[in-house]
Amino acid sequence: MELVIKPLLTGADALFHIEQAGMDDEIWGLIERHFTRLKLVALYNDRTSDEIGEMLAGGAVYVTIGGPDVRAFMRGQATNDRRIFGRNNWRAVLQRALADHPDLEDWVAAVPV
Repeated sequence: MELVIKPLLTGADALFHIEQAGMDDEIWGLIERHFTRLKLVALYNDRTSDEIGEMLAGGAVYVTIGGPDVRAFMRGQATNDRRIFGRNNWRAVLQRALADHPDLEDWVAAVPV
């Protein structure tokens, strides 16, 4: 997954992809067919803008009510999603990428609350 920053902070988006990453060919083939048949990468890519907006809005609310560290908050959210839905859950991966991005605080500050 790659975060894509739009010019002049008009927004952020993400591009998902899958890769074999050391899996044996039989398992990889099954996963690749599953993603292709269900068009999951396209679905994830279509939904990322809304998800990013919701995640940043959650971070903005956290800061507004006095939360001291939005990065730790979002990492905690990602960890919780990963625990519940699995380490490769697309939302958990996206949330963690946002939490680790150097511009996170600026993006959260730009969200109207």
